[in-house]
Amino acid sequence: MTKRRPLPKALYGLVVGLATVALTLTGAVPTASAAPFAYIGYQAATGDGIVAVVDASNFNVIASVPIGAPPSGVAVNAAGTKAWVASSGTGATTVTLVETTLSGGQPTSVRVAAVVNLLRDRPTAIALSPNGGTAYVTHADGWISVVDTTSYAVTGFAAAVGSMLRGIAVNPAGTRLFVSDATQRSVLVVDPALQSLVGAPLAVGFTPEGIAVNPVGTQVYAVGAATNGVGWVSLIDANALTWTNLNLGSGVNPAGVAVHPAGHHVYVTNRSTASVSIVYAPTRTVMTPTLTSQIRVGRSPNGIAIDATGQRVFVLGEAASTAATPGILSVIDPQAMTGYGLPGIPVTFGMFVGGGAADSNTAKLQEELDAANATIARLTTELANAEALKTQLDAANAKIDALTAELAAANSKVTALQSEVDDLKKQLASVADLQAELTKAKEAAKQLTDDLEAANLTIASFVRRLVAGRTDANVAEAVRVAAERQIALATSKLGWKDPRVRHAQKEYGRGMAALRDGHFQRAVKEFVDAYESASRLRRS
Repeated sequence: MTKRRPLPKALYGLVVGLATVALTLTGAVPTASAAPFAYIGYQAATGDGIVAVVDASNFNVIASVPIGAPPSGVAVNAAGTKAWVASSGTGATTVTLVETTLSGGQPTSVRVAAVVNLLRDRPTAIALSPNGGTAYVTHADGWISVVDTTSYAVTGFAAAVGSMLRGIAVNPAGTRLFVSDATQRSVLVVDPALQSLVGAPLAVGFTPEGIAVNPVGTQVYAVGAATNGVGWVSLIDANALTWTNLNLGSGVNPAGVAVHPAGHHVYVTNRSTASVSIVYAPTRTVMTPTLTSQIRVGRSPNGIAIDATGQRVFVLGEAASTAATPGILSVIDPQAMTGYGLPGIPVTFGMFVGGGAADSNTAKLQEELDAANATIARLTTELANAEALKTQLDAANAKIDALTAELAAANSKVTALQSEVDDLKKQLASVADLQAELTKAKEAAKQLTDDLEAANLTIASFVRRLVAGRTDANVAEAVRVAAERQIALATSKLGWKDPRVRHAQKEYGRGMAALRDGHFQRAVKEFVDAYESASRLRRS
């Protein structure tokens, strides 16, 4: 049995602040069957690569295994008993299988079970298929090696010739690989069965490094920094292959990323600020933990992983310069954050923690949460549209009230004029002039009545728009009348030869053409443009 060596926590002298992060998914808390193991690769003072195996039940280093060249990527199986470690650097062409034997849930030995030669050198990252039967290794020349973890047979293919490939992640179905292409500043989507790209590279606009897929395979998260120093996380729809970039701040230099087993929180390491940012996936927002805007960890944090229970987040970084140990493992849980010294500066990149079992209903709860969030987003959009239409409806009602008041005033005037006519008829033999004035007043009243009817039709149109989302002739006609009046006022002020007046008239003419052709929505746009042009001239 390998002798246990406790971590020298008392020697590295690093004080780590307390941070509390609430992790909930509609009340679901995953349960575990066994403590996980962390496989942490670092480069020894001799230049050799070492993998330290840490028992997460007590954070003892149970073994340190030499693997030759310094490690880069690490991928651990679900049971936490096998870690595939890719060695980095020019001329490095191997992946090493480090195996932990358990008895009664407790480790009894750790050994190098196999060393597999790859077809290319300079491996950068590694990921396992969901069943653990295949390991995918990215290379610095754009190739991906495919390793059969049972027979150790190796094949490979060029995903992006000449590109520096960084992180790699596999979806839960094992049907897609998502790869960070640092050279093309994009994310590659690969069909492992066909060994070819699915569509064009996703040009996320920054240099991606770490990449991870949520537990149900619907979202992919790629992190990195742009040339201007701003850190980003790209939220990629794994089905539609569309993405949204979320700003993590300037000068943070994101490196690693891990997704909580429930899928609701995404953790990102920031190398330049020695911190971890948390993204709340349902709302696509950067969270603010209890004490600080970011969780502080060891210097230059790179690798990050979460155990299957979701109860602890493991972050690898450098210790303070005064510490007795050069490396530090920061462990974040819902109660506190604790640091553990490491014998070397970790260079591990990837999912380096395995073991424990998540609650079987987590995926179902995540699907329900995703569906609920989609419904909320849809209803929010519908509410915004309804509020916009209500604003228009209120404006139309105000116009009706104004027209009604004008009509009442006109009717009063008609009554007064009629009274005057009756008096004049008794006094004068000829009442032609007064009759003409009365006729004009009646015509004005009729015009106002017509305007009121048009306004009523506009209201009916707004109601129909609220239900069906269409623009009809009544709305177009109402906007036309308003535009015509504004143009008349602008013409009376500046003259019809003014080029700006002519421009407004051309917009009005295009609106009339669209109205005659029955293109009411285009007609409304042209009339609105003509109205605004003439209105600006009138106010100038």
